[in-house]
Order: sequence, then C-alpha cells, then structure tokens
Amino acid sequence: MLRREGPVVNDGPHYPLPYAGEGSVGLGKPLKSITHPLRADIPIWLGAGSSQSPMPPDSVLKRVARLADGWCPNFSPDETGRAVVEKTHGFMREMGRDPDALGLDGRLRTGGKQPEELVDEAKAWQELGAGYLSIENRQAGLKTAGDHIEAMRRFKEATGLRF
Repeated sequence: MLRREGPVVNDGPHYPLPYAGEGSVGLGKPLKSITHPLRADIPIWLGAGSSQSPMPPDSVLKRVARLADGWCPNFSPDETGRAVVEKTHGFMREMGRDPDALGLDGRLRTGGKQPEELVDEAKAWQELGAGYLSIENRQAGLKTAGDHIEAMRRFKEATGLRF
C-alpha cells in the first residue's frame, strides 16, 4: 500500500491478500489505495545525536548525508551547530547530493527560558536553515498533556513565529 504501484496482492502462506482460505466466500478483491499523496515516496527523516551526546559522530552525519530527506539534530543553533550542518552538507556534496534538498528540524527546549530567548533561538534555527521547529517542553515542570499544549500555545502567541 505504501508504494501505491497497483493493487496489493500477496500469495504468501501467512497473510494472503485477498484472503481465500477457510471461511472465505471467494469474493475478496486486491486492496487498492484510494489516497493520493503529494509524493510517490515516503520521506526519510533521521535523528542525529542525543541529549547526552548532542554532537553526532561523522558516521551518523554521513548516514544523514547519504539517506535522509531531512534530519532532526540535537545540538544548539550556535557556531558549533553551524559547523556540524556545514560538515553534513560537505558530505552530501561528496556523495553527489544537493544540500538544499536536506530538510532541517530545529529543536527548541523551552524549560526555563523567557519568550525573548525563545524568539532568538528560533531565529537562530531559521538562519541555520531550519524549515521546521520542534518545541520540547520536557524538564519545564509540566505535569499533564494539557499543560504541554498550553505551553506550546503560549510559545506561539508570545513569539509570533511561523515556520
């Protein structure tokens, strides 16, 4: 179904499609997708780094450069982060890929920050090339899903940012 090249048929022993086994009446038809997405393929977005080790090793950056349509790094949008982005773009050029084709999802941690700090950091992500921004409210003392939603609403209202 994901590739949508035609109706889905499977003659395998475990999950035959359409089902023609015991209890079937023989009226089953192959599955056919009725959705028509904008892309024929599913984009691959990769994470890179962790909170314990935000700067990914070259092996991870090369994997992003080789495979990803976009990535979600864990570093800050400072000079060190800029160097990692530039290194990744260099790996892409070496592999014959256009760095402009790689989406970037910046991560903005809200805990303990004032609205003006959030605006500055979000703008730094935009300057680094981020077309997306993930808001992380962990470690901000929030208790419920409603608290998190309200924090994101306040972030959007206070910053007026649009990604």
